[in-house]
Amino acid sequence: MAARIVAPRPARDGAGADLCPAAPAAEAAGGDVRGRQSAALLVVDGERPEKPWHGRVFDLRVEDHPEPVKELARLVRLRRAYRAHDRFLHAVQAGRMDEAAPALQEALDLAPELDEPRLSAAVGLYHRGRLQDARDLFQEIFARKPGLAEWLIRMAEAGLVPADPGLRRVVQDARPGAS
Repeated sequence: MAARIVAPRPARDGAGADLCPAAPAAEAAGGDVRGRQSAALLVVDGERPEKPWHGRVFDLRVEDHPEPVKELARLVRLRRAYRAHDRFLHAVQAGRMDEAAPALQEALDLAPELDEPRLSAAVGLYHRGRLQDARDLFQEIFARKPGLAEWLIRMAEAGLVPADPGLRRVVQDARPGAS
């Protein structure tokens, strides 16, 4: 598909969301004469930076895929979820909890299948005193990806996550095979 779309405004948190509907429209209008093959989306922040790669918000490509437009839309959704989760982490680090909670909820709503925002939610449940809910969510996550328990403990040891002994116990108890 050969289509070029220019957004006349700077990209914000919804970057890419309003551009994805144009890809199916371009495909419906004829798309690439070779058939479905690839799709790409480049979103820049609207200001011309000194170094062109600094202004990129999204630069996503799907190559040799049976449904490239659908896959591109999925990647945009995941990228938006990761950006929301990053905003959550920065807000927490700055102590701006009023900004943190909506950013985490946005990440969870956009991509409930992502484990990183779910880990953050489990930590939040722990800190709100909802220990069983935190343990249940940790168990669900660690059942799929057992290495995330060790990763979370190492992040605490490195000072990147609060080194709370109670949280460490909940994480250790939630590991597969723990009793």
